Amino acid sequence: MLESHCQRVAQGEGPWGQARVPPGEKRGESVPEHAVSASELRDRSADLLENVDRGRVLIRKHGEDRAYLISVRELRALEETIAVLEDQDLLRTIRRSLADVEAGRVQDAADAFAELDAEFRNEE
Repeated sequence: MLESHCQRVAQGEGPWGQARVPPGEKRGESVPEHAVSASELRDRSADLLENVDRGRVLIRKHGEDRAYLISVRELRALEETIAVLEDQDLLRTIRRSLADVEAGRVQDAADAFAELDAEFRNEE
């Protein structure tokens, strides 16, 4: 999943464009969503806050979608995703890395660390 997400980012698809959602998936599908009215939010705010880690809460007023209540964890993840998508140097690095993986230019982590350990021992 992460690899396919990185590949879409590396291909330059915009963070808010429709192309960001893979075919067959709906926005927000990976996070459970529960809708409540503004009145219900007022009456059940403590309960909704206690359970916000279970999924987003869509708040409606007069039947119109008005806001989301999301966990701090989800907000931070969204902020981090936005920061990555705004960092062109990082996106170029991701693109190069994915190209290396696709071309088979990879090294086993254990071999890479053994090589680094040997280099450090030689420097001492």
